[in-house]
Amino acid sequence: MSVRRRAMLLTAAVLLASVASPAAAQGADELRIVTVGAAVTETVHALGAGDSIVGVDTTSQWPETVRQLPSVGYMRALGVEGLLSLRPSLVLCTAEAGPRAVLDQLGSAGTRVEVLPAPASIADAEALVRRVGELLDRQDRSHDVVATLRRQVEEARARLPQGSAPRVLFLVHAPTGAAPLAAGRGTPASAMIELAGGINVAASLEGYKPIGPEAMLAASPQVVVVPAGTVARAGGAKAILQQGALAETPAGRDGRLVEADPYVVAFGPRTGQAIADLGRRIHAPALHASR
Repeated sequence: MSVRRRAMLLTAAVLLASVASPAAAQGADELRIVTVGAAVTETVHALGAGDSIVGVDTTSQWPETVRQLPSVGYMRALGVEGLLSLRPSLVLCTAEAGPRAVLDQLGSAGTRVEVLPAPASIADAEALVRRVGELLDRQDRSHDVVATLRRQVEEARARLPQGSAPRVLFLVHAPTGAAPLAAGRGTPASAMIELAGGINVAASLEGYKPIGPEAMLAASPQVVVVPAGTVARAGGAKAILQQGALAETPAGRDGRLVEADPYVVAFGPRTGQAIADLGRRIHAPALHASR
């Protein structure tokens, strides 16, 4: 092979690497990353690139240091100006982020935007780690993170309480007067309930759907799981459990409500911990079910 041809191939390889990996195109110290989605933020940290994050969305709460970073708002209601003000060289988000027009405007302004599939299973979490590892040129570290994730999931599943599986209803609580949204099959919440040893009583629904009084009574949940932020906005666990038909369910009568932090349904590097945490709490006696 001629020297000239060898040089041309080497140049092409470098160009391809820079397209695949923003970290290869510019030094890691120059990367300015905005992460949108708890799983994405936690993955970047697990890969050892947390120092490159300059902004996060409101679902990103771990590690605690990210709470000190500028917020770009809720993941589904992003704004162009707020994002651009952080001068990011890379925006990492899942397909849940939006509006899509905002992401398109970021791209038009010269900011690289990588939209990743929203993880809804352990396999998805592993794929997310690998893809982010590629983007940040940390493939070796990603192998270690995936191995740790698998080990922790196996350990958590092995330690789940044995016996009858609790009947669980995951609610995205709606304002008073409207039917709350229940997590049906195909949602990360449904998958996590099953991994934690529970039965999703809303599995007859597809996705997140309103659940009416009759359906809620028929579902007869023993435990209700609600996002932590929603519990606070609704006035606390007791206020939720006393509303409408929910008060007449076993969960309502026994006071069994579990507040779920975002990472519980994020499917990321801490999924093993999430399974152990949710499993312990949905199997707990009524007195200790809510935190």
